[in-house]
Amino acid sequence: MKKENPPLTGQGSNSGSDGAAAQEKREFRSQDIFGDANAVTITHDGATYILRITKQNKLILTK
Repeated sequence: MKKENPPLTGQGSNSGSDGAAAQEKREFRSQDIFGDANAVTITHDGATYILRITKQNKLILTK
């Protein structure tokens, strides 16, 4: 049985290196993103990334 992950907190700055104002952050529970899977695919700016849960219950993002 997987242990439940605490919700993420939206603290800190989210401004880019161009000095743009901070944008609103969205919060997701990993359980809601993964469901029963251990990996999900994310597409960003035309590139595909894989977000996985490791055996040590950590998240790793690979391209």
